[in-house]
Amino acid sequence: MKVLGVRTGRHLTVTVAMPFLAHLIRKEAEYFARKKLASRALEMYVKRKIEGTFSSEVFLNVLDRRDVGEAGTYVTLLGTSAEAGDSGEVGRGNRVCGVISLRRPASAEAAPVKNPVAHVGKIYNVLAQVLAEDIHKKVRGLREVTVWITSQIGKPVSLPQAVVLEVSLTRGTTLEAVRPQIEREVQLAFAHIKSFCQALTRGLYAVC
Repeated sequence: MKVLGVRTGRHLTVTVAMPFLAHLIRKEAEYFARKKLASRALEMYVKRKIEGTFSSEVFLNVLDRRDVGEAGTYVTLLGTSAEAGDSGEVGRGNRVCGVISLRRPASAEAAPVKNPVAHVGKIYNVLAQVLAEDIHKKVRGLREVTVWITSQIGKPVSLPQAVVLEVSLTRGTTLEAVRPQIEREVQLAFAHIKSFCQALTRGLYAVC
């Protein structure tokens, strides 16, 4: 079971991937009926937890499709993604930057092995590192740059759910002065995401 929470201003988006036990689901209609009940329960739970502080939205198993049988549902027999041929099982120490950073920001994803044109665990991992380096090089007045990128299942890699940058400024530099150039670099990166993925397939970016 996986849960991703993203807060944008006063709005909270929660995306949940929750498999249903295959041997307890007899037909497609039953799956979607149970999913509806689970979605309502999750929505009520989130609303109780935030107690009106934020608006909220909950997405459950967003890749589901009706009228295609088992292929359109998220069911599991053993409770592991290995059933679906998950090939991303590599050491979490394989950081794109080449360093296992204990007290520095680092992705929980491991980039090696994964699909370089579809898997955000690889694409966004490498892109965040490359984008941070480019911004630090091109924008004057920055001591440090950290880039955070997250996606939502089912959305194209060119449309991230959130892109967040943390920057440390040199003395005399204001955020207002550097913000336009930083935003421009981020926009260019996603405008050329297709060519970036192609470069990944050719091995132009080292992945430790």
